[in-house]
Amino acid sequence: MIEPNASSMPKPASPDPALDHGTIAEPPAAPAAVDEPPAAEMQDEKLSLVTKLAYGSGDLGTAITAALRSFFLLFFLTDVARLSPAAAGSVLLINRV
Repeated sequence: MIEPNASSMPKPASPDPALDHGTIAEPPAAPAAVDEPPAAEMQDEKLSLVTKLAYGSGDLGTAITAALRSFFLLFFLTDVARLSPAAAGSVLLINRV
């Protein structure tokens, strides 16, 4: 069996041209510094109502889904499964904890 010579085998193409010649690529330049106010100044700023509503709306979908699920489960437990309202409420309370 004939073994191939390392010099006769083609070199795989490198995606980075700097690596083809055995040189080390330059690291990317650091991003420009952004002027940020000190932490003490940032604590004095109040959030606007629009910003508060925008953050609060992020939980709206899951909160509505959880409330509907709890409502229908309570209805099922009291009317179909014939549990007392106190027992059905306890089931939902234990589920939340």
